[in-house]
Amino acid sequence: MRVEYRRTYVSATSLAMRLTSAGDRVTPTAVTALASRLGICKTRENGQRRWTTDDDERLEKLITQHSMVKVANLLNRSPRGIQSRLYTLKIQTWACRDWLTAGDVCEVLGVPQKWLASRLETGVLKATWHHGEKPAQRGGRSWHISHDDLRDFVRQYARDLQGRNLNMVFIVDLLAGLLE
Repeated sequence: MRVEYRRTYVSATSLAMRLTSAGDRVTPTAVTALASRLGICKTRENGQRRWTTDDDERLEKLITQHSMVKVANLLNRSPRGIQSRLYTLKIQTWACRDWLTAGDVCEVLGVPQKWLASRLETGVLKATWHHGEKPAQRGGRSWHISHDDLRDFVRQYARDLQGRNLNMVFIVDLLAGLLE
């Protein structure tokens, strides 16, 4: 099996057909599961690498220090793959750090990116750029918004926010000073 299995659905199907005896039926899924237990199935059929516990630990550490794009580059994965894995692990990036990106703030406040961008551009919501310089492309995720600046904004412009859209747990923790 080790020699003939090519990490594809086609090879799993052909091996399943060959392994099927007169009374027993072997499925391609069973072949793939056996390959995984034997350690010869290191990638998925679409070529993506599987996440290991070491990858997960490194992701949890890096996401508290860097933006999602930077973490994706450091882990040699796509930003969408990082985002998907964080969702699977139930890790919210904005809960891990003492700063937020514009995307994080949109999620917390339940507002569209365009609404938030206008507040950032006019300086109503104070923010800095990651590493102190504006990126060459549009970069909503390149904003660095401190908890203190968001707290001040929420206190001053609370009437502009829709209660049903807010992440109330985060907002209460923010206003109570529990996020430092």
